[in-house]
Amino acid sequence: MRRNARNASAWGPRIAERASIPQRYPLRAACTVRGVPADLALVQRTAAYAVVTDPDGAVLLVHASSRSDYAGRWFLPGGGVGHGEAPDDAVVREVAEETGLEVRISDPPRGVLADTLDLPHRGVRVHTLRVLYDAEPVAGWPVTGLRPEPDGTSDRVELVPAHRLADLPLMPYVAEILGAAAVADLPAATVPERPEPLVGGGDDAEAEAVAADVVVRMQRPAAYAVLRDGDEVLLTRLRDSGGMWTLPGGGIDHGEDPRAAVVREVYEETGLELTPGRLVAVTSKHFTGHAPNGRLEDFHAIRLVYDGTVPREEPRVTEVDGSTDAAAWLPLAEVAGLRLAGIVLEGLEAAGVVLPGAAGGRTMAG
Repeated sequence: MRRNARNASAWGPRIAERASIPQRYPLRAACTVRGVPADLALVQRTAAYAVVTDPDGAVLLVHASSRSDYAGRWFLPGGGVGHGEAPDDAVVREVAEETGLEVRISDPPRGVLADTLDLPHRGVRVHTLRVLYDAEPVAGWPVTGLRPEPDGTSDRVELVPAHRLADLPLMPYVAEILGAAAVADLPAATVPERPEPLVGGGDDAEAEAVAADVVVRMQRPAAYAVLRDGDEVLLTRLRDSGGMWTLPGGGIDHGEDPRAAVVREVYEETGLELTPGRLVAVTSKHFTGHAPNGRLEDFHAIRLVYDGTVPREEPRVTEVDGSTDAAAWLPLAEVAGLRLAGIVLEGLEAAGVVLPGAAGGRTMAG
């Protein structure tokens, strides 16, 4: 896990659960935003969307209004995860706001998708991590009373039959997840009427914030790996933490695919090359504390947890001056007695790993 890492590369729309990622480090993807001024501010946001399909195969979609940055395009119902909000709560809220439909969602999500798009009229390059959930109406099918969000970023809501999807101007991520057509070129942004604010954090006035001890809001997505070999699990120890152990992983850089991020992080913290597997959990943690640079942050962590495999070799920390000072294969029977970050128990439970005597172990959220 790098401290205050920044990366301005741009990644293309891709389904993170389906992506074929090379297994050599370092990993970087082809740039999808080309010829755009480099002085655009970088914004990273996490959003949650629902894939709602009726018994006949029609898919619930919303049409972007004149308040959207992509007016006229069709989206899955969903939107930005609010500060401090869990993604699974966000998607239920967004579907209700945009369609009037109350839904229940899958757990874990079906996958995570990432894309980077430029909004020149806002002066930003936006990297969006899109958490995708399968969902169904709480009241069952058929549904009645669908309606668009009043004065929102969408103005129509429809159950669209599968045969019509290829004829609609879908956002590229929607076309890809639904398999409606080959992913189109990046859509041209439109200038919205009364635009809604983008969710994001950044480095604006960072030095002043550190000096004044002003609380800065920060929403940060990260990717972690649950890696088990027999009765042992691979953990890393956080530097200057009083001996706290956590899962290998860390922050997703701007423009980075989450599966590539977890491969990179595992290599930096353990020296082992990860073959990522399933997305087993998406968790959320909200707290206030000081960042490594001394800035006081109202911090919202959104954590993607994958399983996978690595060679059964002795781990070694390859990153210099990072947040990790040790990595080790540890017996499950001993792990519960260690000082653990909360993500360890969450990740192990999601991956179906039971810790012997976990109730007696000391744990700390993180």
